Amino acid sequence: MIDIKDKGYCPTLEEIGEYIGNPVFMQFCSDMKAQYDCVGKTEFSSCSWMPGWNVKFKKAGKNLCTVS
Repeated sequence: MIDIKDKGYCPTLEEIGEYIGNPVFMQFCSDMKAQYDCVGKTEFSSCSWMPGWNVKFKKAGKNLCTVS
C-alpha cells in the first residue's frame, strides 16, 4: 500500500486506484481520457489543508478536473 503523503515517491495511476479501493475511479480515469482526449498527470499538492498526490486531467494546458 502506498503512502499518499510521501512526496518522495510518485505513485502510478494503478497504485492510486488500489489505494482508493473503488473500481469507479479507474473507470472514471479511462472515461476522461476517452471522452476528452486528455492526459491524466499525477502531481503532489502541498497545500496545508490536505497534502498528498492528486490526479489532474489536462488538455491544451487547461485543467479539466482534479481528483484529490
